Amino acid sequence: MIIDLATREEFLQHVREQRIEEEVRERYIARTGHTVAANEFRAWQNSLQCVGNVLQFEAIPRELGVAIEYRIHNTAKRIDLLLSGRDATGAPAAVIVELKQWETVEPTELDGVVRTFLGKGPRETTHPSYQAMSYGALLRGFNTAVVAH
Repeated sequence: MIIDLATREEFLQHVREQRIEEEVRERYIARTGHTVAANEFRAWQNSLQCVGNVLQFEAIPRELGVAIEYRIHNTAKRIDLLLSGRDATGAPAAVIVELKQWETVEPTELDGVVRTFLGKGPRETTHPSYQAMSYGALLRGFNTAVVAH
């Protein structure tokens, strides 16, 4: 399931109008039937405005696809932001982006794990890059399984 799917231009229009988080909330409720927690809404409000600042550059293709809250098939995992288009050779390509609202983060001795303040105190959690990498592996595995059948 994808909560919001748009081109770069549509996404940027919602950002410029300062209503991207409202668009996402409306579509989230329509698709899931659930309300949105206040902290998730704030995360969309903060993060998606920042994403808009990056995607505004003209070097980024207008037809770039922007998927928000992409749920990986047969899992409870959701990709915050999935950018899709074509690479320099014209082949299909995608970039997985995990957005965080962390104020501070510290390294740990564990591979792919960082320490940050979550909930009521500091906790160890998956590094966003490792999280994105594992989501990519899940998508590649799923696509391989679908093509094989």
